[in-house]
Amino acid sequence: MALTARDSTTTVGLRQNSYTIYGENLATTQEVYFNDTEAYFNPTLVTNNVIITSIPEDAPYFDASDELRVVTSEGVATTFFMIEQPAPRITSFAPLAASAGDIVTIQGEIFEGLESVRFGDVEAEIVSSTTTEIQVAVPEGIVQAFLFVETAGGISQSTQSFGFKFVVYDDALAQSWWIGGWSGSEDFESTERVKRGDFSIKRTYEGGYSGFQIGNGGATIDLADKQAVKVSIYGGEGINDVKLVLNGNYDAGAVITINQGEWNDFTIPLSQLGSPATLNEIVIQEFSGAAPSVIYIDDLGLI
Repeated sequence: MALTARDSTTTVGLRQNSYTIYGENLATTQEVYFNDTEAYFNPTLVTNNVIITSIPEDAPYFDASDELRVVTSEGVATTFFMIEQPAPRITSFAPLAASAGDIVTIQGEIFEGLESVRFGDVEAEIVSSTTTEIQVAVPEGIVQAFLFVETAGGISQSTQSFGFKFVVYDDALAQSWWIGGWSGSEDFESTERVKRGDFSIKRTYEGGYSGFQIGNGGATIDLADKQAVKVSIYGGEGINDVKLVLNGNYDAGAVITINQGEWNDFTIPLSQLGSPATLNEIVIQEFSGAAPSVIYIDDLGLI
């Protein structure tokens, strides 16, 4: 038995893709392996010269044997075959905003052979990395940027952007902002549920459709260079939906659903909030009609 090289064939493949193996005396094939991982094949499609099979989803691609092995009743044949590393996948990162030099942890998969991490076009210092987690230091001068992870398998971009162009709350309310609201109370230095830093805002809704309200009492905040409101909300028991409203435009408010018992990260385009030209006021209104209920708010700002 032997495996045969043919024109237009390949010695490199991707997991879950189908391939045809050419050779001689293959009719009694019993097993096929890619990098020592057994692959499925349909025996009825095997001929003396051809096997049709697929690379298993869990076949290794990093520090592997780079070997295709066919076992028949007559013996074993091997040939060089390398499985390409897939592109990395970013599933999340935290914190969503931080200062230069702070550590950001990126969660995901297929981080083997890590080559670089960038905040936009700026390369970051890699502090540590595993196959599923990368820690990097935030570069100087980063206000808002998408994260990019590059490995031998390709480049992946985060779905959320890092940082803010304007921070409304990150352990403290922005200077010159006032506090309003109705049918409830808020604690701006709560330590009960914190997404990042030392504090979060604990908002207790004492009535259905009550509202957390804060407003800008200082210089005009121009939104011409801003794209979205970014906020993290922890949902307490008894609340499912809240409505985010800018500048009192309730007709253009965005209703967002909160998973209870965990932090929820939201990026809401200004185009979904009435496309205001400036930012004067933010309301996060209870929108489930339930009371009493509690949420925690952290990392609130504009990107």
